[in-house]
Amino acid sequence: MRYIMPLCPDLAMRSIVETPLENLTPEQASHVPVVTEDAPESGVILIPRATVNYVIIAIVFFVLGSVSSVLFYSRTTQSIIDQTVARVIEQLPDTVAAAEPVGLDPNQRYAINIEDEPAVGAEDPIVTMVEFGDFRCGFCGRFTKETLEPLIEEYGDRVRFVYRDYPVLSPESLPAANASLCANAQGEFWEYHNLLYDNQADLGRDLYLSLAADLELDMESFTTCVDEVTYRDEIVGDLVDGQALAIRGTPTFFINGRPLVGAQPYEAFAAVIEEELAASVESIPS
Repeated sequence: MRYIMPLCPDLAMRSIVETPLENLTPEQASHVPVVTEDAPESGVILIPRATVNYVIIAIVFFVLGSVSSVLFYSRTTQSIIDQTVARVIEQLPDTVAAAEPVGLDPNQRYAINIEDEPAVGAEDPIVTMVEFGDFRCGFCGRFTKETLEPLIEEYGDRVRFVYRDYPVLSPESLPAANASLCANAQGEFWEYHNLLYDNQADLGRDLYLSLAADLELDMESFTTCVDEVTYRDEIVGDLVDGQALAIRGTPTFFINGRPLVGAQPYEAFAAVIEEELAASVESIPS
């Protein structure tokens, strides 16, 4: 059996997974991921691309139909969002779903927009590494805790590390991404990013404000930013770009445009970075 490297599937199957199997429709049951007994602990089965298409369409419909006067975040608001998205998905005709994509081509270089995105590392990089992540993604958290910092320490003078959002795993994914950008507006993205991944089980407004207070951010402007979801459009833009790139799960990386999928070991990232650094040297006229 073929398995992929560790990554979070590109949509939380909450509405299906949390439903008893006997209550699922045949179509829902066909999308339930199955892991065999001999599968590695980190292995996952990719879910259909059509499902994430439904969610993107649902988000667009919801955003366009939102009442502009509803500015403040609350649990009640999140419940309304959940119910609205679920209703839209249920009403979508089968013809809306796109055909299953072939996925990312490891031999292709993809053009990734990194303008105004949070970044750390070299100001004039030889290599640019872009991550599409979700603060609900456990494998993104693993990469952040185990691999990102060593990569920055080793290659930070030659490589620029860029973060883009792919918030598809839960209703809390987008608010968490927004909170990180609220911190970014005050120059504290990466520290806040790390703290969010350290506290994935507690994502929510209380945590966002608490972390901001710990970092001594301007709480008035930060709270307004969180409650008004100031960066909603930017985050949805990341999501749409990721969809156009045929990203199927998180984390997904692009190193000088070359795709690398999953929370792979440090050595896997270092190998690609070293290849790109060597190629840049070879391209310099003697």
